[in-house]
Amino acid sequence: LMRNAHIALEAASGNKQKVALYSPEIDPYNARRLSMLGELRHAIENNSLQLYFQPQISLKDFSVAGAEVLIRWIHPEYGFIPPDEFIPLAERTGVIHPLTYWICKHAFAFKHSLESQGIDIHLSINISARNLQDPHFVREVARLADEAGISLKRIIMELTETAVMTDPEDALRVMTELNGQGVRLSIDDFGTGYSSLSYLKQLPVDEIKIDRSFVM
Repeated sequence: LMRNAHIALEAASGNKQKVALYSPEIDPYNARRLSMLGELRHAIENNSLQLYFQPQISLKDFSVAGAEVLIRWIHPEYGFIPPDEFIPLAERTGVIHPLTYWICKHAFAFKHSLESQGIDIHLSINISARNLQDPHFVREVARLADEAGISLKRIIMELTETAVMTDPEDALRVMTELNGQGVRLSIDDFGTGYSSLSYLKQLPVDEIKIDRSFVM
């Protein structure tokens, strides 16, 4: 009972309502997930993850204008593990911080490789609400870009509308700092949360990705 209550308490601290009911779905500590969590840390440390780059096409001339960075994990025992299974687990346990830095480091290296071949496109990287709570996030991103020898002006960081609304004040502060480093910002899944266009006008946002359900 105490164990499950602590898990619910941890989940409640990360949501706006500050209330959570225990269920196996929010339990990051069942046997498979506990094993997976340790192996995810190991995969990060040993570069066993993979990045895929989904091209974004300009409709003006059908050229590749950019690419979205996608994280993939092929587990030696479980095979392909979908991001929507291991990323929420990483977010609940703090592993999202080293995972995001791993993605940035390797995406920036790929960007440098493209630039050395004369290919200058932007890369879009998804970041989490938990990244906005990391006091070292902006400084670490700038350091990784500097190490890779790239400018952050061709990097877009995507946040879901829900992540922005989790803590609007923190989100605005960190987004402003990222924007000051040259990073362009994108709101993903717009239309699924509670924000309005008038609120978005306060944010240093360069693009909005409208959710399909909103369009329908």
